[in-house]
Amino acid sequence: MPARSVRGALRVVMNSWIEGAGYLAAVAGTFAFVPQAWRTIRTGETRSISIVTATIFWISILLWTFYGWGVGSMPLLLCNAVALLPNSIILFMKTRNVLFSGEG
Repeated sequence: MPARSVRGALRVVMNSWIEGAGYLAAVAGTFAFVPQAWRTIRTGETRSISIVTATIFWISILLWTFYGWGVGSMPLLLCNAVALLPNSIILFMKTRNVLFSGEG
């Protein structure tokens, strides 16, 4: 087998590995906020969550979603699109509590 073919095959394997790592990171990052969202929904308590941090983080997830779409990266696009849901719930409940409960 020529050296060029070996390098090409190695590149394909490495790209597959890197893509797989991207999907694994996407799954881990996406589901990292599910327990917090579940707790927030269950208890309604958001006092320990910073609205500034939650807002900035939500915006960053939205921007990463657009970026993933723009560069054609499915792991980036999918993980961030899915991560918007639990983070939107947390941000919505925090905002509601700040506006209507006087929570700071």
